[in-house]
Amino acid sequence: MEQIEKTLGSFLKAPESIHGDETYPIRRFSSQDFNPTEIIGMEEDVKKIKGWIFDTNEALQQVAIVGMGGLGKTTIAQKIFHDTDVLARFDKMIWVPVSRGYNEETLVRSMLERLGKHVSGIGSASQLLGEVQHVLADKACLIVMDDVWQVNVEWWTNLCSVFPKGDGKKSTIIITTRNEGVASDMGVESSRIHKPEPLNDEHSWTLFSKFAFSSRKGICSDSNFEILGKDITEKCGGLPLAIKTIGALSVMASLQLSYDELPARLKQCLLCFSINPEDYEIRAEQLIHWWIGEGLIQGKSSKSAYEIGCEYLSELIKRCLVEVVKQSSLKRLASLNLTGVQSLETVPPSIRKLRNLQLLVLSGCSKLKRLNQSIITLRKLIVLDIGFSPLEFLPRGFDKLCYLQELTGFKVTNQSKKNCCQFQELRGLSQLRVLRMSISDETEILESEMNILCELKELKILSIDAENCRRNNKEILGMIDRLAPPPSLQELYLRNYHRESLPIWVNPGTLSELQYLCVENSDIHNLSLETEDKNCDLPWNIEGLCLKFLTRIDMEWNELQNNMPLLRHLEEISHCYKLKNFPCSVKSPRFWSKK
Repeated sequence: MEQIEKTLGSFLKAPESIHGDETYPIRRFSSQDFNPTEIIGMEEDVKKIKGWIFDTNEALQQVAIVGMGGLGKTTIAQKIFHDTDVLARFDKMIWVPVSRGYNEETLVRSMLERLGKHVSGIGSASQLLGEVQHVLADKACLIVMDDVWQVNVEWWTNLCSVFPKGDGKKSTIIITTRNEGVASDMGVESSRIHKPEPLNDEHSWTLFSKFAFSSRKGICSDSNFEILGKDITEKCGGLPLAIKTIGALSVMASLQLSYDELPARLKQCLLCFSINPEDYEIRAEQLIHWWIGEGLIQGKSSKSAYEIGCEYLSELIKRCLVEVVKQSSLKRLASLNLTGVQSLETVPPSIRKLRNLQLLVLSGCSKLKRLNQSIITLRKLIVLDIGFSPLEFLPRGFDKLCYLQELTGFKVTNQSKKNCCQFQELRGLSQLRVLRMSISDETEILESEMNILCELKELKILSIDAENCRRNNKEILGMIDRLAPPPSLQELYLRNYHRESLPIWVNPGTLSELQYLCVENSDIHNLSLETEDKNCDLPWNIEGLCLKFLTRIDMEWNELQNNMPLLRHLEEISHCYKLKNFPCSVKSPRFWSKK
């Protein structure tokens, strides 16, 4: 046994890893993730930047929020973005998540889509910039570029040149970044760079308590345990993201149960771990000598203090309060995240050597065209993400990955392609819980395969994207209409489905456990189905709803509430101009939560 992972410190991974280099594909925060009730402090930060916004003579000014990961840069920008005074000042507001390895053309396309402009027919970069200039012409704009890691100065200069700068309209660009040099390269003056300070001890504890003791309205009733909680909070260094992440894990409640059950002799030994710095590793021998030096262990006539220390450590390990860490090697590698690696063109055959690989993320690899056949030898794979990559197909034999639980970026191909994975191979993925698939004009699903999704009894989340289908391709869109997911489905995402009504299986009778529905860029007229099936008249159990770019949908808020009596959240409603009496804007992205 070479190393002992600290118990409390294991919850306190370095803030950089919490916010940046995650091994699991977590979506970047966006404007609709803003929840004002979760924000403590930051009033002075917001006040300072609002002052810059309102007190300027420049037609286009740039402001930067600079600081380390998890410091609250995005939260400050969100608070400004949703401020009532700011909302009243600007005609157009865009939130653009940037992050690492962004593609410049894709970023501009994303901006246009967020402005309600369909860009499928626009080809060159100059045309895209021209469209941005046209859409924003003569308007006061607020543009937030969130989480910028690097920038092509020439491209950024060209982009800024199309932003409005006249007719008395004053626009502002807010940039959040970890690198002050990036802000300078983007043209931000040093006087307009704001560096937030970490939260003070009082604000840190208030924020932590809000999440850790949510069931008790943010109050810790045990004074002894409050000391331990404040030790944890102190180690977060005043970083809001670290504090919220740890508090939301309900770590305090879990620790308290385990701590209360410990004999008195072990409690002080366990608390020693709380003063270790982040990611600190200690040998068992060194740890036991430390306990002895602190006077926590006394020898007996029959046993030495060291022997007793070994027993104490063994007891903590058995109670799963201390984790034994062994030296890692590539053969033991469990996760591999290659998100946005632009130089990756293929996955080499040597990947078969990673026999214990459970998570493989290849999202956003813009040059990745093929996966080697050896990928099907990764029998322990649980998560595979190949979304946002030009990969044409998965290799045949994919059904051998019987432990796969999450598959993102699955492209349904034509039956005539010999070496590619066919739709029927999904039958072998009996443990699949999350499936994000895309359909194109070349897709072919046989009639005998229409019930395959229904056979995936563990499937909880399904996303179907028909982005690469022509609007008039009734055969392909009709194919979606005949697919039948299992009734246990909890989340459904339907994108680029250009028909006037939802698929026949999207009804409360068929999807009785559906809790979240997202429909984007569709020609549907209503969320209810015109059918004689009595199951369609049942109320939905949906609690969350997202509707975007549904320009033809025509509904009243009361009608929606009658159909979905359990609805608690509208995550994002945007560019749905015919919705009536909704509690939030239907033109630009807004969210709503039931009080």
